[in-house]
Amino acid sequence: MEVTNIDSKPFFSVLVPVYNQEKYLPECIESVLNQTFKDFELILVDDGSTDSSGMLCDQYAQEHPRIITVIHQKNQGLLFARRTGIENANGEFYLFLDADDYFCGNALKTIYSQIEKKSVQMVIFNASLQADFKSKLNNYPYEDGTVLEGKQKNVFLMAFCGTHMFNNMCFKCIHSSLIDLHDYIDGVGVGYGEDLFQSIPLVDRAESFCILQAPLYFYRQHAESMTHYYNPAQFESLKNVCGRLMAYSQKWQGEYKIPLIDKAYEYAGNECYRTAKNVLKSNDEFGVKRNYLAELKKDVFYKKYVENKRMCSHLRMYEKFILFAVKSNSYMMQRIVSEIFSCASRLKRN
Repeated sequence: MEVTNIDSKPFFSVLVPVYNQEKYLPECIESVLNQTFKDFELILVDDGSTDSSGMLCDQYAQEHPRIITVIHQKNQGLLFARRTGIENANGEFYLFLDADDYFCGNALKTIYSQIEKKSVQMVIFNASLQADFKSKLNNYPYEDGTVLEGKQKNVFLMAFCGTHMFNNMCFKCIHSSLIDLHDYIDGVGVGYGEDLFQSIPLVDRAESFCILQAPLYFYRQHAESMTHYYNPAQFESLKNVCGRLMAYSQKWQGEYKIPLIDKAYEYAGNECYRTAKNVLKSNDEFGVKRNYLAELKKDVFYKKYVENKRMCSHLRMYEKFILFAVKSNSYMMQRIVSEIFSCASRLKRN
């Protein structure tokens, strides 16, 4: 591992995992360098890129040696690239930025102002899918600037366990004291759901949160590939992530006396449904899909959450139909659903 170091103690550490993002990386880095608030360091973790991303990182570090740290490592995936960044961070608060996204110009200043005024350990802010930041990605169920602490944390935990909107690590600013590198030991093989996996123990340790409605982060959505294939490794990763969520939900339910386990079960059920849907939507041959669905049906984790009627009661009728097509192992039903997804995909492309 090769590291280019800086020698300051900044307020913020901005951590950017980089893997083959030469097209978007300059815009990402410039968005940090051009912040109106200047007390920060920028840590770029080149996670074994095979394009010119690593060279771009080095060029920026040469131009800004007191601000930018570059680490080059073999490819280890997003979760462990973030861990490498944390290991080399010196700031009081950490921010995570994906290499194909960027911050608005006053993002750090806005976050700093909230931390100074409200003395919180975590700031959760909004993102936008528009480059001008005029839209909001998430509709947070709180007024702008809301502080949640003490007994109010149970309100946040209900929302955290029941929705996806608070999962993304890139929409959080966290105090360095919340980090424990041991959290990553169980993350080997987690290549899907990394944000939730990383967020759970941080949310557990945080005693105060500030919620900002303002979109400070541009989240780039890439067009779906014309060819999509199901990856069974994603489901294995999902089981790891949901296992962590279940364990902490039980802990929180005991501490806060709120029904968080049901929320976690619902989350797992939703993810199992999405897995079944992704198999049927894939461009794999139908015989391959059938084999995947047969394996899915036998999986202990899948059966636990999908065959529990109470946990799937919130699903819509067509979602239940898809799950029934998997459970029944009906060739005709699975074929019909697969063809519907194929037709929809063709119409979308045209």
